[in-house]
Amino acid sequence: MRYLHPLLRDRNIDGVRQAALATAAVIFSVLNVVVLQRTDLEDVRTKAAAVLISALSLALIAAVVQRVFLLIWAHPVLGQWIYESSSGNWGLARLDLRGGELTYSVQLYRTEEDAQAAVRGEPRFVSRCFATVSSVGVTYEKGQVELIYKIGQAHEDYAERSGMLTLSPLSEWAMKGYWKSDILGAEPSRGTLDMYRPNRRGA
Repeated sequence: MRYLHPLLRDRNIDGVRQAALATAAVIFSVLNVVVLQRTDLEDVRTKAAAVLISALSLALIAAVVQRVFLLIWAHPVLGQWIYESSSGNWGLARLDLRGGELTYSVQLYRTEEDAQAAVRGEPRFVSRCFATVSSVGVTYEKGQVELIYKIGQAHEDYAERSGMLTLSPLSEWAMKGYWKSDILGAEPSRGTLDMYRPNRRGA
């Protein structure tokens, strides 16, 4: 993984997909030649079966290689993060690959202790979440995540809003975030996030 990541790091997600497709085509071609050399294709039924199997194999190989490449490409930012916002809130954030796309989601809490309790899955931690964040679009290129988000399912004392967020990895365990949030009828607000892997604060 550490050898392939530098080759993919500076690409966007479409570039990673293209690299995966090219690699899958090479793997498929080599396997296809090897299999066909060892297969007897004298009758029509066998030839039809070989064509069908080849088509399915290409689709499977392409899907597997793309998944592997995307995981290697985005692995520095994937997974679970806890953050403290300059607004005073705490978040349990998660960056995932779903359907071949990067997604960002957050559960917001009032204190670090509540966010840590959510990580541990302690009883009643769900009720402590006062709002949820979900991404509308996420890009990751040259080591930086940029996304548009919306905040919904909020308690009455926390207005729903949308905004933009930029995340820059500082190390394997930490990221710095810069956000701009828009609330209907109010001036946009700006702030920062200090993100770290659970149980690795200050690492």
